Amino acid sequence: MMSKTIPGQPNKQFLLLMIFLLFSGIINLSPAQINSSGAVSISLEGSSNYHDWDLSSDKGQCNATYTIDSSGNLTTLQKLVFNIKVETLKSGKPSMDKNTYRTFDIDKYPNISFVSSSATIRHQGGNDYIITCEGRLTISSVTQNITLVANTSLTIDKSLKGTGEYHLKMTDYGLTPPSILFGTIKTGNDVTVKFDFLLKS
Repeated sequence: MMSKTIPGQPNKQFLLLMIFLLFSGIINLSPAQINSSGAVSISLEGSSNYHDWDLSSDKGQCNATYTIDSSGNLTTLQKLVFNIKVETLKSGKPSMDKNTYRTFDIDKYPNISFVSSSATIRHQGGNDYIITCEGRLTISSVTQNITLVANTSLTIDKSLKGTGEYHLKMTDYGLTPPSILFGTIKTGNDVTVKFDFLLKS
């Protein structure tokens, strides 16, 4: 004898199918924590009384942990750690690179690093977000608490990509702006740090 389905109520086979999909992970109604890593490109831009200058590297490395809710939206950033070796920064001018490495004292302090302590996320619509990240930036012998802001987007494979920039003064990190030719050419104190990243899940 066949059982009757009461109008307006799901049948037994449908309920069993939904239970199977939920437990198999095909339907996921819970937030997902993503651990990601990837390369970071960075450039340092400044000026002197002779000409503007820049150093760049695509050798930075970053690790992050973030949460995506059941609707596919980025909701929290729990961790972000960035590191780059100063000696990978290049200007295309060996003499300038040498002065830079001497200024950073890379034998003692070979890395630039950033470790987040907290973050807020503003959804801009679609897959776009603005992440404001508080943390500690270490350059040479000095660590400073700073705020980084990045324009980011969440890709279809749950990777995170973004760009941003930060302004600093060399002297805030114990660095003396370098000069050459007996002080004839002097580097300015202000530096703009630009970065872009792709963190793959």
